[in-house]
Amino acid sequence: MIDAGIREGDYVLAERGMEARPGDIVIACVDDGWTMKYLRHDKSGKPFLEPANKKYQPIYPEQSLDIAAVVRGVVRKY
Repeated sequence: MIDAGIREGDYVLAERGMEARPGDIVIACVDDGWTMKYLRHDKSGKPFLEPANKKYQPIYPEQSLDIAAVVRGVVRKY
């Protein structure tokens, strides 16, 4: 999540039970794998996950997408 300002070693504060909206950074289980990405919706309204690093491609769920939490803050350890 480099382009979102989240670096390796940072602590992420995430809130469970929140309804995720497009544009939120979420902690999600997609097709049995965990990830942290931006939640987006395509033109037809289907959700997908967009990385904040140009080296990676968007993730379109093939089987399942479960949003576990919404990121609310980041704590940087110096």
